[in-house]
Amino acid sequence: MDSVTQAALGALCGELVLRKKLGNWGIVWGLFFGTLPDLDVLASPWLDTAGKLAFHRGVSHSFLLMLVGGLIFGWLLKRLHRKSALTWWEGGWFVFLAWSTHVLIDCFTVYGTQILAPFNDLRASLDNLFIIDLFFTVPILVGLVAVMFMAREGRRRRLWGIAVVSWLLCYTAMSFGMQAWAKSEFERRLAADAIEVERIQVTATLSNIVLWRMVAETEEHYYVGYWTPWDGPKNRSWAKVEKRHDLIADLQGGREFETVEWFSKGWFIARPSKDGVTVADMRFGEIRVQEGEQTYLMPTFRWNLVGEGQDARISDEGSGRPDVDMGPVLKGFWERLKGGAPGYMDGEWR
Repeated sequence: MDSVTQAALGALCGELVLRKKLGNWGIVWGLFFGTLPDLDVLASPWLDTAGKLAFHRGVSHSFLLMLVGGLIFGWLLKRLHRKSALTWWEGGWFVFLAWSTHVLIDCFTVYGTQILAPFNDLRASLDNLFIIDLFFTVPILVGLVAVMFMAREGRRRRLWGIAVVSWLLCYTAMSFGMQAWAKSEFERRLAADAIEVERIQVTATLSNIVLWRMVAETEEHYYVGYWTPWDGPKNRSWAKVEKRHDLIADLQGGREFETVEWFSKGWFIARPSKDGVTVADMRFGEIRVQEGEQTYLMPTFRWNLVGEGQDARISDEGSGRPDVDMGPVLKGFWERLKGGAPGYMDGEWR
């Protein structure tokens, strides 16, 4: 998820594990260790676009580094806080917990996390939370600010910590429940329309667990739709999107295309560009772009591959998120979340 959430979760771990020994220092160290795995971005200047995709959320987010990091940093914390009687076990357990909550919350999102690196490049993703979810993050921040002004041994401080953890567990459980409900509704609608699919993905949308997005795959197309508990008949339409995988036949085997294909888990469409082929990941949602009377839908993760065959390289021009005015996009999203916007999926896919 976003860095604020990861740091806040780490700080919460510091509060729960180190409160009695270190007081607010536990929160401070939690902020650091909750963010530490994402420092893999410091390698970005030495990596090309494909390298960044492969390296981020890689070995720094693995079980292996959690264990090694817990042992090393636990010993360092013990040395730094000799007067507190902090043990190596307590310091190591805290580091492991802060690190693992960072990795776990990343696994909740659609981006995926290489928890088995460097032995396996599987990207684990459960898709039950969006990358930014204020209903998850804000209660942690409020709780942390509140407890910092309370006595470390006080009963009220302990109860605040328990309350925050309880909310996070309940909200996460609700997200899985809502995801299962949404998936069953999508499958029912696909069956009613006699659409047989090879696989289906259901993901949370921006900062909520009420509106869900589905991508379902057939041999030549993707079907994309949204669902909320208060949808009416007018909200049950699909967007039928051509894959156009014929455009990437010559790119197969090339390092940069293979990296994009691996990153997207095969959930991509291809479109011709003025100087190559644009490959777009269908898992992350789309942005609606209005050009005159025409509406276009553009996936938010896009890569423009330029060159011949396996030598094709990702070009900065035409890659990345579309640059559009987000005001109308968010307004349309809000209407769809409320069960409105019956024409939400109308438009040409680019």
